[in-house]
Amino acid sequence: MFKRKIDNLRLHTGGLIDRETALNFSFNGKPLTGFSGDTVGSALAANGIKLLARSFKYHRVRGLYSAGPEEPNALLSIEIDGRVEVNARVTMITLREGMQLRSQNCAPSLEFDIGAINDKLSPLLSAGFYYKTFIWPGLKGWMFYEKIIRKAAGMGNTGLTADNANYEHLHLHCDLLVIGAGLAGISTALAAANSGLDVVLVEQHSQIGGQLSEQPQHKEWQRSAVQKLAAHSNIRLLTQTTAFGAYDNKVYTLLERTAAPCAVLERLLEVKAAQCVAATGAIERPLVFVNNDLPGVQLAGSAQLYLHRYATLPGREIVIFCNNNSAYQVAADLLTVGANLRALIDVRERAQISLTLELQKQIDSSGIELHYASVVSRAEGDKQLRRVQVNNYLNGKVAEKRHTIACDSLLVSGGWSPTAHLHSQAGGKLHYNEQLAALVPIATSSDVHNVGAAGGDFNLSSCVQQAWQLGQKLAQDDSSNVAINSTEKPSWLTLDIAESEYQIQALWSIAGKGKSFVDLQHDVSTADIELAAREGYQSVEHLKRYTTLGMATDQGKLSNVNALALMAEQLGQSIDQTGTTRFRPPYTPVTIGAWGANETGHHLTPTRRTPMQQWHAANGAHFNISGPWRRATDYRRLGETKREATIREASHVRKHAGLVDVSSLGKIRVCGPDALKLLNLVYVGSFDTLKIARARYGVMLREDGMVFDDGTVVRLDTDDYLITTTTSNAGLVLRHFDRLTQVDWPELAVACTSVTDQYAAMAIAGPKSREMLQTCIADIDFADEALPFMGYAKGHLGQIPVEICRISFSGEMAYELYTGADYGSSCWQTLLSLNPLLQVYGLDALDTLRIEKGHLTGAEIDGRRTLDDIGMSGMNRGTKPFIGQVMAQRSGLQSDRLQIVGLRSIDPSQILEEGMHLVKEV
Repeated sequence: MFKRKIDNLRLHTGGLIDRETALNFSFNGKPLTGFSGDTVGSALAANGIKLLARSFKYHRVRGLYSAGPEEPNALLSIEIDGRVEVNARVTMITLREGMQLRSQNCAPSLEFDIGAINDKLSPLLSAGFYYKTFIWPGLKGWMFYEKIIRKAAGMGNTGLTADNANYEHLHLHCDLLVIGAGLAGISTALAAANSGLDVVLVEQHSQIGGQLSEQPQHKEWQRSAVQKLAAHSNIRLLTQTTAFGAYDNKVYTLLERTAAPCAVLERLLEVKAAQCVAATGAIERPLVFVNNDLPGVQLAGSAQLYLHRYATLPGREIVIFCNNNSAYQVAADLLTVGANLRALIDVRERAQISLTLELQKQIDSSGIELHYASVVSRAEGDKQLRRVQVNNYLNGKVAEKRHTIACDSLLVSGGWSPTAHLHSQAGGKLHYNEQLAALVPIATSSDVHNVGAAGGDFNLSSCVQQAWQLGQKLAQDDSSNVAINSTEKPSWLTLDIAESEYQIQALWSIAGKGKSFVDLQHDVSTADIELAAREGYQSVEHLKRYTTLGMATDQGKLSNVNALALMAEQLGQSIDQTGTTRFRPPYTPVTIGAWGANETGHHLTPTRRTPMQQWHAANGAHFNISGPWRRATDYRRLGETKREATIREASHVRKHAGLVDVSSLGKIRVCGPDALKLLNLVYVGSFDTLKIARARYGVMLREDGMVFDDGTVVRLDTDDYLITTTTSNAGLVLRHFDRLTQVDWPELAVACTSVTDQYAAMAIAGPKSREMLQTCIADIDFADEALPFMGYAKGHLGQIPVEICRISFSGEMAYELYTGADYGSSCWQTLLSLNPLLQVYGLDALDTLRIEKGHLTGAEIDGRRTLDDIGMSGMNRGTKPFIGQVMAQRSGLQSDRLQIVGLRSIDPSQILEEGMHLVKEV
């Protein structure tokens, strides 16, 4: 077997990159070159850059460790197109022209980092040191520590520049969501789609094919798969898309990083799927030994991916250390391209290893050193790996030192763990499989169906068969499907693959003098786990929080199983007895920009406008945002101040009459035989005696006894009510009603429908309001006997149908007029044209009027008030049950509480400004 002379780590041929398109970028100011198709990580690896970052806690040197979302080390700041992305996982980001990469968590430079003193001080910074150290010497000590802690916290610095990228938030619906476009995922998707299901297929990398995409002999198969999926009308393929969350009611969240970031950088998709299949494969585990974090130590499977996808070697002198068969194929692939593979070290005895005949011959004839029943006990080097120390390993113990091997790359494989995060998020359980030395999903404990390696099956042939059958079964179980095509899987899905049986000997750590890391990103060592066990933090959840193990941005993808096994060893029990932590969303970090998407600035929430909005704007209104609504605050005349306009408008209402737009008040129709029963349960007061065409004021409480909202209830017919709410609580009240009728009391025959947007509403208030309405409203008798206070009637303003309710919010004679939203502007203008003394007033004058008369709004009912606080305890006569009644009787809500009262300045010249603080003179 020939050895290749290596000038750099990029091979001259091979890979899936476009060598015709070179891309220029820089790392810490050093100019570098990559190719189209590279990730940032592969481009750095191809340029031979080993030292990339510093660790969070001890500031130890770190390099590229993996090729996927599990990457714990290579988190950089990336600047491009005027924006900076911090903590960017370089293994998942496509290289682009002009990228400027910078290391984080180091000062003044990556090579010389003052923070590395923490490594020397590590005995003082052991697990839980922050709980033990910063309590001394009391408050003054904490005020000193806090500044240091806050400066040290975090890794990247976003700066103050606004993010200029575009994001989107979309919703999808499908019959089947398949996560992972490897052999198992593609097989499941095709089987289901051929049977008529609408399928969304998701792949986190830019290339589909999973493990097969890493092997040159299957390039033709991969091309065929891409063509078949693209041509299938029932399959939607999303690449560079990560499924990061599984939620209730079969809702799943995806994050797509687009290929054209100038248009949309990231797209967050919420998917409602009738069924979900996780074909997410497995994640390779590290091996734990002294200095296993040195740059140059890397997962063997990731080196294989870099080799085949990006034609990049992991180093110039390579050693492989493993405890399972998968690393032998990596060795064979490296030998095939002429890499300088110096040695293969296996913890197992040779007699325990069963390989395919072809693979065995290739390894035996390679001339590399083969060390069985051996381990790497220590990695050595300064800023990167220089050599490894090899020891015999007999009966589970490290024996005498054998020798040292010089190398700059150590590829490790500690076995494979099914990627069960979504299964766990969906409520699924895991159990420890001795044969696989891994945590495997329990199939019946989750709505997510696991297939292939994600379900613990590491044999490709059986994965395909299992996946095809699952896809057909899901189609048969889907009630919406009309025709099932149960044909056999197509021939191109059947591959002639010679596979070795997956064999592994569990190896959780190799004892030695020095730091052996389990969680690379948070610098959690084997000693930290031992300390946690000694100090009583033996629950897996306590272990996680005490040591911060698995709490970094990689969410414990590499560390979880090793950590649980080490804790089990400390406690002298099995891994199943020790238990597992629950994986929680998100599977990978999600940018705040993606969460917000288009909902920023003026688009943070939809701006709602009343039907009279154009008239307000054309007639000099000044606006304010009230909840989601744009409401007129005042109508200033030339030379007037805001205060002067408010006083003028309020005075006119008191003397004559004013017209104000109240369309933003929430309006809900409550209809059905049980409508009255629901209203009596929701509101404090009773509505049993409320007559048709009459209204009544009502207050509702939350379940904790605090006032929730207030408004009016109008009885339109026997089982038909119109209720009004405050502007800001309209949506919350409707959601409250929906929950009560759909979850708490689904047996109630009642329907609640929002009609806020269907009505235009306006209030006519003032001593001359009745006189003005009488002259222009037909079909309504406005006499006190016919339309008393809280009375309701229907009539016409010309040809416009209107509904009138005699309600006062200002303390004056007042009416609320409702009409269809399409009639709102015409009705408004007609009222003004027919009544010369009628003037409009805004929200500020409305507040002035209602405060003078002691009326309440959401400003006072702010979620912290009881009925007694707002002077309405008399409404609770205890004659019927209602929501919040019991909790409102708590002793803490009965006495010695502040009351809301009205205030008047003793000196009229002393104005009580809005927002003033009232203080007692000493």
